Amino acid sequence: MTGSAPQAGFYYQNNIAALKIIESLFFNSDIQYIQLENYDRGNHIDDVIINRKDKTEFIQVKWSEDENNNYTLYNLISNVDGKKSIFRQLADGYKSVINSEKQFQIILYSTKVISNAARPSKNITIGLNDFIKKVVLPIQTSGKQYDAIKTVKEFLPVVEVVRKETGLRKKEFTDFLSRLDFQLKQDSIHIIKDAIGSKFSLLGIEKNLVEHLTNSEIAPKACYRKMLNKKTALGNYSKTVFN
Repeated sequence: MTGSAPQAGFYYQNNIAALKIIESLFFNSDIQYIQLENYDRGNHIDDVIINRKDKTEFIQVKWSEDENNNYTLYNLISNVDGKKSIFRQLADGYKSVINSEKQFQIILYSTKVISNAARPSKNITIGLNDFIKKVVLPIQTSGKQYDAIKTVKEFLPVVEVVRKETGLRKKEFTDFLSRLDFQLKQDSIHIIKDAIGSKFSLLGIEKNLVEHLTNSEIAPKACYRKMLNKKTALGNYSKTVFN
């Protein structure tokens, strides 16, 4: 797709949503409905909202044209062009849903790869890969507050830098990290488009409708509804997957 970076970002985001809709069309899917860009429900984490039977997934999609572009831990806590850091956006999203959602997960979904580069001059002495493996995952598996986990204690100076950037208290920060999922190094737009085309063809959905859906940058809802009203290879199966 040609055009500005924001337009390309919307295009990638719509393709991710289309893949989730494909998943919802099968009988064994636990997806109940999908929402796009519902800022009132989840600040900054509303690009794609997947409502499953037992939890809600709030997905922030970050697309990059350069497949070799990466995320470092310092990138994620840095303000760029006056905008909030990625970590602050995700944390603000967490605060916006913590009182309204019982079970939820926050997902950072991006084509960018994970870099393990550190930034000692900014008190970031470990990279993102190590932060996920040695801080985030132990929190998620132990259920303890981060400063009570023995293996995390050696990284507390770095953890505190990140926590202060999020603006969360210790208990909140622990819960926030326990719900955070880094889904990085995702497939390029070309691979996703090929997957969508083949799966939609299998379901008996017209190619032109798929193209209209994924190219819709502002309001793709009508396209989704048309698509979901079509009879597919699954028969007359009907399910509310878009709200």
